[in-house]
Amino acid sequence: MTEREQLLSGAVGTCVSLLNQDISELLQIEKNLEQEEGWKDKFITGLKTMIQGNAIWSSGTKRYCTPTSPFADLRESWARQT
Repeated sequence: MTEREQLLSGAVGTCVSLLNQDISELLQIEKNLEQEEGWKDKFITGLKTMIQGNAIWSSGTKRYCTPTSPFADLRESWARQT
């Protein structure tokens, strides 16, 4: 991360922290909206589906799968594709 002057390992940790923070916030919003109207439930379900779809696509595409990826599942996906 050039913006934060971090090496790859630090950047990966920062990204994981940001993702965990966003997911925690999404889950808190979901909890707060449990008593609200039905359209909001559909909205939260849609967001979760998009997040899951992105994770599945990212692990299955050659774009992110490399033998040196800091994420073990992406290294394993790379090995299966070669």
